[in-house]
Amino acid sequence: MSLRDPDAATRSPLRRSEQLAPVVPLPQRPSSSRGLRGRLAAGFARVPEPGATIWPAPLAGLVAGIWSAAMSLLVVGAVVLLGWIFAPLGSGQFADVMRASGFAWVLANGGSLRWQGASLSLPPLLVSLVIMLFQRRAGRWLVGAVAAERVAHLVLPFIFALAAAASAQLLVLAAVADGSVFSVMRNTAGAGIVAAVGFAWGIDRELGSPRTASVSIVLQALRNFALVLGAGSVLMVALLSVLKHRGFTGLLSAVAGDSTSVLQVLVLCLVYLPTIVLWAATALLGGTVAVGVGTQVSLTTVALGALPPLPLLALLPDQAPAPGRSLMVVTALAACSMLWPLRGHRSALLRGALLLGSGVAGALLGGAATGAMGPGRLQLLGPTWWQPALAVMAWVGAVLLLDELVHQLRRYLRNRPSDAVEDAN
Repeated sequence: MSLRDPDAATRSPLRRSEQLAPVVPLPQRPSSSRGLRGRLAAGFARVPEPGATIWPAPLAGLVAGIWSAAMSLLVVGAVVLLGWIFAPLGSGQFADVMRASGFAWVLANGGSLRWQGASLSLPPLLVSLVIMLFQRRAGRWLVGAVAAERVAHLVLPFIFALAAAASAQLLVLAAVADGSVFSVMRNTAGAGIVAAVGFAWGIDRELGSPRTASVSIVLQALRNFALVLGAGSVLMVALLSVLKHRGFTGLLSAVAGDSTSVLQVLVLCLVYLPTIVLWAATALLGGTVAVGVGTQVSLTTVALGALPPLPLLALLPDQAPAPGRSLMVVTALAACSMLWPLRGHRSALLRGALLLGSGVAGALLGGAATGAMGPGRLQLLGPTWWQPALAVMAWVGAVLLLDELVHQLRRYLRNRPSDAVEDAN
């Protein structure tokens, strides 16, 4: 039997060429599902693409840190400049407006300074979120710039990105200081913490590195705690806004003369609104919040002195609520929600990591809500940074201990011999 195709000789050249001709795909219309707003946002947040060349790790880290600092500073400066154009801030000149935008950017980066006798260190957390979003974008680009496949490949560029972010803050601070006093160590540490969160967020999002089961359980438990406690804090602030709306609007009309000034004050209140939410979370944890030297606000005690004319401070209660301690049930529910990811896992190391992680998270949130906003009494605002850390660890430790006691009790009841077996013996 022949191995050749008997019909090969009878095939026409045209048919053979048709079989060998490459298939050309039809041109496809580019998708426009992103819309104009999406294209503008993508163009505004674009980072220089490395193309086919892999950037050196130190250079990539410096580019990512400098780009995120420059873009976030540009956004803050543009917002302040627009407010000055439509409603000049008194007799301030253009240089004063740029200095104010630099102050806001430095504070949002975790910085502090002392200017004309006033201590400024309370970060506007909404502006801090904007800065971290740019750092997140730069962190995602950093993964592709150095062709990283594991976290170990990003250690060096990550360090250089943090150094660039801290150096940028010190440069801006030196430019706007104008005789102000600031601590290099304090500002470097603040900028480093903000940049570490932002860049790590972007790197984790882009790299998508698989986590171990223990890390996933700890993160899910902390996320449950934060969601429940955050929802309760937002609800408390919303309730205070309804109850204290007369004082807020009255103080707003007193400090703002026209509609544009009202808008400026409202924007200032908006960037500090997350701080009030963190104060409410501290109170729900059982801690105290200082609103000036010699003051104390908690679920059981309210001692407020003379407050500055800031409309956002008008939301603070005049006296402690009657069922103050009963509001801690929100924190108890938040702590109990952490047990759901732990079901079936009795590892002491896992629970110890959860306890330690909750303390670190509480310290970071407490530090973000603590600072100063002026001279005199306003040199102390917010909780002491270690109070939320200890409070969170106390709640988590209590729930873990209760869960362990229930587990041991169930184990004892399950292994206890029945009455029939005892009678037979």
